[in-house]
Amino acid sequence: MRRNLLIVADDFGYGNARDHGILKCFQKNCISGVSILPNCKHSYNAVQIAKKHNLPTGLHFNITEGQPLSNADSVSSLVGPSGKFLGKSGFWSAANIVQCHVALELETQIDWFRNKFGYLPLHIDGHQHVHVHPDVVHVFSKTLSNFRIKRTRLPIEYPSPKLPVRQSFEKEHFLNKVTRMAEQAALVFKEHEVCHTEAFIGMYLMGKNMSIESLQSTINQVFQSGVGSCELMVHPGYRGDPVTDGCLGDEFADAFSCSPDREHELNRENGRIGAGNPIVGAEPVQSIRNRVEWCMWEHGFQPISVEYVQHLVLLTVSWEKEQEGEDVERERKRERMRAWKRIKEKGLVVLRKKLHT
Repeated sequence: MRRNLLIVADDFGYGNARDHGILKCFQKNCISGVSILPNCKHSYNAVQIAKKHNLPTGLHFNITEGQPLSNADSVSSLVGPSGKFLGKSGFWSAANIVQCHVALELETQIDWFRNKFGYLPLHIDGHQHVHVHPDVVHVFSKTLSNFRIKRTRLPIEYPSPKLPVRQSFEKEHFLNKVTRMAEQAALVFKEHEVCHTEAFIGMYLMGKNMSIESLQSTINQVFQSGVGSCELMVHPGYRGDPVTDGCLGDEFADAFSCSPDREHELNRENGRIGAGNPIVGAEPVQSIRNRVEWCMWEHGFQPISVEYVQHLVLLTVSWEKEQEGEDVERERKRERMRAWKRIKEKGLVVLRKKLHT
């Protein structure tokens, strides 16, 4: 049976550091492609990066953060008095979302994508999972069908193993809410012939919960259960700049982008999920001869090759040691600079005393 793993990095375009970290993952064959945010300060630069490096790109439909691409007065139920979107909590607690406003903004973002890339998105999913919201999913599916875009994401998390870091009550509540809505959204997607992978993981494996052990265990469980296709949602990248990054209209970037969790995910993915990563084995690996050939979901994304797993484990260990060595060297350099500064300060004190005597 063909087994397909699609690894999509979200929030492309949010910040230069994030984007270059995502690009590094792609160049190391660690991700299949990206979902780009169209209304960010660095969206244009992200388009240029994607074009230059032939990075398979989908649309990350955003109606929670920043400014709309359409006229704010035309999507008044989606924005506040400032003309910006309502924010994550504001959107999910709103009671008066108008579907035609959603359709207009979605069409505008699709047009933005087509104008920048010259073709329609390979897939469309929702930033902060807005596409499964009950007031969004019907018009979302209909619009995708009208544009003949047939791929989306169904964020129903495959049962995960016990995670090392507990979710906060608020996050757990939100993820459970998304899951319930996604279960209903699946019926709407089917009605409009909008496809998705059979399984999905990533909501509970973000940040510190992303480890080699948790990913390997979860993905093994997914494919051992007989699932033929699975999407892994990831958010890698170098830590963002709170001032220069973010969405249009926002003064500062959000804490999510500036969190060290982004670099944690980057480090877990680089050299680990792509060429030869133990995480991607669909069966427990016992010898160097065990190898899994992956065929990609028919989606247009770049295939991910899986080489000898034990070889990758050695690379992972050596990479960790290399990182530790670099950290030690950086600390030594800082200590030398501090010592030199103390010497100079002491020398100036001695010199002043001589001048006064």
